[in-house]
Amino acid sequence: MKQPILIAVLLLTGLASCKPRKAIEFKKVIEQQERNAIKILISEGSLEEEKLNCLVKLDFKGAAIAVDKQEKAFDSILKDITTLPADGIKEGDALKTAASNYYSALKVLHLIDRKEIEQRVASYDKDPDIVRLAQDSLLQLTRESLDLNRKAQEEGAVLHEAMNRFDMANGL
Repeated sequence: MKQPILIAVLLLTGLASCKPRKAIEFKKVIEQQERNAIKILISEGSLEEEKLNCLVKLDFKGAAIAVDKQEKAFDSILKDITTLPADGIKEGDALKTAASNYYSALKVLHLIDRKEIEQRVASYDKDPDIVRLAQDSLLQLTRESLDLNRKAQEEGAVLHEAMNRFDMANGL
């Protein structure tokens, strides 16, 4: 009598410990994109650091090239997310959408630097009127950047909430 109960308990324990593999793999891909974004933006030797170093040296062409590289890197992240199959994964589509929206917002936020670089070039012009217009434009771009930063933070909060719902729905 004890042996069938023991077998039943072991089977139930085994089944309860099984995690949905598709969901785990899905989440790993999403988490890898976060690591990729960190490599673009804040890790040592990142494209963001490259761009900032170029700006300090007044190498505007180099800074523009770094922004182009950032754009390609963000495009790669977005491609990886959008091509990720979410079929049969609870809350997979919601997480995929939240991740896509977040990385799109980050991309837009960091690509505004392209406009800033153009205005910085103009601010070194010999014509004082062009310099004044460039400085006014830089101020406006700073305001726009603050708005884009706020939007990226909001999308980040949505992504975090979607990740929590995903984890709960899939027992992770």
